[in-house]
Amino acid sequence: MKCTRCGRHLQPRHEDCPNCGEPIVYKLEKSHNVAKMLFFAVLTIGALVAVVVILYSDHDFTLKKKSVKQATESVLGGSTTNPNYDDEWVEEEYELVADDPGVTSESVSVQSDPVRENTQEYEVDEPLPMRELVEEFYQDYRLMYSESLNNLDFSIVASLLTPNSSAYSEMYKYIDDIKNSGYYFNFYDNEILDYYRDKGMLYLKTYEAFDLIDQNGIVTSHRRNKTYAIVLNYNNVPVQIDAIEITNYYR
Repeated sequence: MKCTRCGRHLQPRHEDCPNCGEPIVYKLEKSHNVAKMLFFAVLTIGALVAVVVILYSDHDFTLKKKSVKQATESVLGGSTTNPNYDDEWVEEEYELVADDPGVTSESVSVQSDPVRENTQEYEVDEPLPMRELVEEFYQDYRLMYSESLNNLDFSIVASLLTPNSSAYSEMYKYIDDIKNSGYYFNFYDNEILDYYRDKGMLYLKTYEAFDLIDQNGIVTSHRRNKTYAIVLNYNNVPVQIDAIEITNYYR
């Protein structure tokens, strides 16, 4: 290093210039100056790069934000209602779509996937035609009626008779009257001739034939026509017999 005043070469141990007495002011060598310049240049470049990265990130975010907004506007058929567009626009637009009945389901499905509910199918039995219902009821009644007579047990057929009706009381009395007769009833023909409905009742016309065998084994044959007045439930299904009338007796 040299003295800044007289230019004499100095040693690091000198505090003053031995030639002119000038206080030592050290000069950096040229290499030191170059290193210093490079250091500051690196710092400057690093700062510039950081600024560029920040600016680019901010610009890229703005572009993405703008693109999303434009895409949503195209789906919703118009621009957002908020001129000061911010991060809450997605939630606001979703609420507008959900509250507006005029928006099609396709527009809503862009915002969220529809929830699919699990459904289970059930088989429902279709009601039988009236003819089948009448046939089933009548055959059930004739079977239970036969068992009641041959077992002398009114309770077997009682559920098919309307309580306190003429059919109920007459059947109860008849079974009680034949308890000691020893009769056996063999019903072999039970035929439906016709039926119709009137004022909530079903009227059934039949032809019936049976053999009556007494305790001595004597057989007598009986053939007759009957009309049954039958109560229907709310589904028009026959449930109980209200009255029984013999309309014709064949000798």
